Amino acid sequence: MINRCEEEVKSLWIKKYGDKPEVTIKCMAYNQEEYIESALDSFLLQITNFPFEIIVHDDASTDHTTEKIMQYARKYPSIVKPIIETENQYSKKDGSLNRIINEKIKGRYIALCEGDDYWTDSNKLQKQYDAMEKHQDIDICAHTVKRINANTGKFCGYIQPSKRDCIFSVKEVILGGGEFVGTNSLFFRREIIYNEPLFRKMLEIDYTLQVEGALRGGMLYIASCMSDYRVLAKNSWSSGLNKKYIDEFRKQWILVVKQIDTDTEYKYHESIINYMIRDKIDSAILLKDFELLNDNECKEYYKKMKGKKRIIYYLKVNYPRLFIKIKSIVKKVKYQ
Repeated sequence: MINRCEEEVKSLWIKKYGDKPEVTIKCMAYNQEEYIESALDSFLLQITNFPFEIIVHDDASTDHTTEKIMQYARKYPSIVKPIIETENQYSKKDGSLNRIINEKIKGRYIALCEGDDYWTDSNKLQKQYDAMEKHQDIDICAHTVKRINANTGKFCGYIQPSKRDCIFSVKEVILGGGEFVGTNSLFFRREIIYNEPLFRKMLEIDYTLQVEGALRGGMLYIASCMSDYRVLAKNSWSSGLNKKYIDEFRKQWILVVKQIDTDTEYKYHESIINYMIRDKIDSAILLKDFELLNDNECKEYYKKMKGKKRIIYYLKVNYPRLFIKIKSIVKKVKYQ
């Protein structure tokens, strides 16, 4: 825990805002006793001229995550606001997890960071807040994120769709997929959680949030790296994936993407079709179901791409086993 008292955190907050937070930091945690302090410390080190709150949701952890969260709640009672579950909400798959947290949110903006990740720039919130205040026609903002190995601390690359500040179009966000930007970089207007289109209600994940957030004016992107994302972290969502789950998830995913097409009145139909083809190729590689690659859509897809991506998808479609071997070698070098 950082050596910073509650009054120090609040020392620069401008009085005109009163007691109501301008930004709510939304943090979800489950069995992350090794990481949760890094996350909470990085929130409390933020230097802002506006008040913020931290809603940290513990989804019935069975380790010492709950105890650590409560230590912070006692030290920072007006900032850290815990929600401690006795029954796991994520496993219900009924939207209750987000619903419980969203009912407590008071900020005009929401910043996301899960309990196994953390921020690295103490001015992150202020930078994103100021940027969004200048762009009133945009609902969502993201920035560059660094990947690190959760076990070794080794640098594993960046999540960086652009090396310059820019505004991504809806088409670019749709085509970007779920890993287009890092989850712990997302900062968005509170209103979008109360006006969710059907596709977002069907599946409340990063991708649908990014698409929904971009619909009005695109996605604002800040090229500065301001957070770390832990790869291979224990009890992370990706660590529990298996072939059966991926296959079932993809079936639901297809329905959601088709609903995006309907909800946006087919304005982005071509981008959505291209995204679905790419998802089919990526799923075939992940599941090693190479028969999926035999249709003409997959065979022609790589021809639409340029540079490095064209080579990657050429290998995926025509030499999937070779691609998997190359990827395995690269992964060993990168993550170990």
